Amino acid sequence: MRMSLRAGVIALLLLAAAVQAAPQSTGVPGAEWARLASPEAAGWLGKKLAKIRDNVGEMGSTSAMIVQHGVVVAAWGDIV
Repeated sequence: MRMSLRAGVIALLLLAAAVQAAPQSTGVPGAEWARLASPEAAGWLGKKLAKIRDNVGEMGSTSAMIVQHGVVVAAWGDIV
């Protein structure tokens, strides 16, 4: 029991350190949102984005937006 408690505490401390070390976006979108010029250049796959777009349409949604770190990756439909 004592060993598992120690392992749990160590895991929790490592997780807390990782969360603090992770870069956080400080940009809060305003009236105009920044958009990626090329989602593919940021690591997004065009085929996967197309599949997401198709799935959104099949669900009956009129719009969708994918945002990563406060920047629009892709948006479809009635997005103002």
